[in-house]
Amino acid sequence: MDEGEIMIITRIAICGIPCSGTKLMNHMLASVLPTWDYDPIERPWHWERKQKFVITKQPKDVFKQDIIRKYHNIAPVIMVRDPWFVLTSKHRTPKYWNSAEKIGFKQFAPIKWYEEIIKQRDKGAFIVKYEELVTNPCEIQGRMLEQWDLPFEGDLTDFAHTPLPPGLEYLGVVRPLSTSRLALVPEDKVYLKKQVKICPDLYKVRKELGYANISLS
Repeated sequence: MDEGEIMIITRIAICGIPCSGTKLMNHMLASVLPTWDYDPIERPWHWERKQKFVITKQPKDVFKQDIIRKYHNIAPVIMVRDPWFVLTSKHRTPKYWNSAEKIGFKQFAPIKWYEEIIKQRDKGAFIVKYEELVTNPCEIQGRMLEQWDLPFEGDLTDFAHTPLPPGLEYLGVVRPLSTSRLALVPEDKVYLKKQVKICPDLYKVRKELGYANISLS
């Protein structure tokens, strides 16, 4: 791209560690970009559609950033969340979904995701913390406008009024923003103590990402 040339963004590629708000960000952006192609289900950054303007969401695309950022028409958004709350996510089940050894059933261990996110942050990637998205979505939207001048219609907070396609209500993103999952309960702390024994480096990435110390005692 020539210096001074303005490239119009035609694709937003959302990624980041699972349980960090990728699904929420996906739906929020669909609410303020109503004419863009959107699906609440995961699809990779290179997903093909006849429609020119597309929003995609695939957590593991965080490991494809060096490729994605070569395309100046793509706006990559990387989601991150405090490791303590990723590890204690229950993902619509009564059991913890993640551990220090793996995400979900078979994806990379959390430390691998955080190390990649920090690496991309240091390269200038656009990072959104889940905690900030929940508490101050308008500030996140302002940062996006400054970065990419996207044609937003309305505010990210309008997402709760944008219905999901029939049959996908179980995804649970159409609900008021809540900070209820920004605090640990005693059960979480017991679980986390076991997990950090497996991967003590999680303490280090929390500090590197700017998360305040939370006692697990």
